[in-house]
Amino acid sequence: MAFLEIRALIKNFGALMVIDNLDLVLEPGELLCIIGPNGCGKTTLFNLICGELRPDGGDIRFEEQDISLLKPFAVAQHGIVRKFQVPAIYEELSVSENLAVAAKTRNPDLSILGEIGLLERAKDQAGILSHGEKQWLEIGMVLATSPRLVLLDEPTAGMTRSETARTVALISQIHRERQLSMIMIEHDMRFVEALNCDVAVMMEGQIISRGSYDKVSKLDVVREAYLGAAPA
Repeated sequence: MAFLEIRALIKNFGALMVIDNLDLVLEPGELLCIIGPNGCGKTTLFNLICGELRPDGGDIRFEEQDISLLKPFAVAQHGIVRKFQVPAIYEELSVSENLAVAAKTRNPDLSILGEIGLLERAKDQAGILSHGEKQWLEIGMVLATSPRLVLLDEPTAGMTRSETARTVALISQIHRERQLSMIMIEHDMRFVEALNCDVAVMMEGQIISRGSYDKVSKLDVVREAYLGAAPA
């Protein structure tokens, strides 16, 4: 049984087909990075999975249930949680209070702060955190909702190289220890390579290739878009 199964998915905006008969399968506990140039449909795909958009064809099944036409709150009730590129935290609240809001309880599991490396900053106002720390806090807020599938939209956007390396370690640890299913959109190929997970290449609304980083990095379209050259 596939955990997430997307078949023949179509999304049009007027005469423009953004998602073109896309197929994608994610197994339980799988970690997947989706790469592709701007405008290829990655964000639209996330919007469709989360219920922000409705498909014009095909279906999205999560644990064998069709979620294609569900509204965002209903999708979230199934345990599908998304982290956006820009951290959506409450800057006027403390780090621990942000966790409490996400968990909808006054007594959140503070071990999550230890997991994301922010336990010592639990009482600090979230607004004074560095950009990387804000990103990690939002990952912690996602974990506080007890998700079953996490969608991460460019989790290293705006990070320094050291913050990116720490994010690789954090996501790898979460995936390993929680066996949590995760899909990421990412442009930083050093991050993708370091994460050492399955990679799907998206072009013009379709998944054109999937496999290891070593496999997909040899494709001409990937080398041209991300690595600066195509093989002779």
